[in-house]
Parts: sequence; structure tokens; C-alpha cells
Amino acid sequence: MAIASKTVLATAICMVLGACSAQSDSPAAGDAKTETVARTPKADPGKILFMQCSACHSIDAGGATKTGPNLHAVVGRKAGSLDGYNYSKALSGSDLTWSREALDRFLASPSSTVPGTIMAFGGVPDATKRQQLIDYLETASDNSAD
Repeated sequence: MAIASKTVLATAICMVLGACSAQSDSPAAGDAKTETVARTPKADPGKILFMQCSACHSIDAGGATKTGPNLHAVVGRKAGSLDGYNYSKALSGSDLTWSREALDRFLASPSSTVPGTIMAFGGVPDATKRQQLIDYLETASDNSAD
């Protein structure tokens, strides 16, 4: 087979495969794949982000104090004030109240916001992700049993 014929054949195969791929990505209305995707609820991005926090923090009302303090109802709480947790001198001596703005600054860079904190976490550089995480901290606290 000549090189030109092989090139034409390869191009034709690619075009056919591309057309098949495009069709499978766009199923017809009523297709089971489309209905399943439409009914699947979107995961809460803040909850997904909190998964890394949950190694050290719980968020349930009455939940355990782990390496870090329980974060249930943290928004509005004075920093370093949860009974039963041994905070660093830096955090317990700070004048912070965990407003959304204070949490945003702290989550961006804990050691810059509270020099001397013992929280071993580099921060969340993405502002959108910080807001999603703070939203989750508020929502999870509102939705859990008090």
C-alpha cells in the first residue's frame, strides 16, 4: 500500500473514532447515563477539602478532640477558647475571634496570622477553596446535632 493511501486510511480511521467518541460523550435524551448523571448530587467542595483537616480536627457537636481542637461552631468562637484543648501560648494569647475574615487569613497562612502557632499546616493558597472550607465549617456546624 502506498504511503499516501496509508495516510488517507489513518486519517479516515481517526475521523470515525472521533465521531464515535463525540457521540458517546453526548448521549441522547432519556439515555440511562444522562439520567444517572443528572440525578447525582454534586459533592460539597468544602466537605472534600475538610477531609484533609479531619486527620487532626473533628467537626461534630461533642466530637473528639484530636491533635487539633474540635471545630464544631468554630465560626464566631474566640480563638484558643475550647475547653479541654491545650492550645499554644500564641493562639490562646491572641485576640482573634474566628470570624469568616479571621479564618480566611488564618487558613491562608496560619504561621503568618498567629506567629508561634503549633498548627503544622502550610495553608490553603486558593481563596475560593478557603471560602468553600469556611462555608462547610458553618454548614456542618448548623446541620449537626447540638
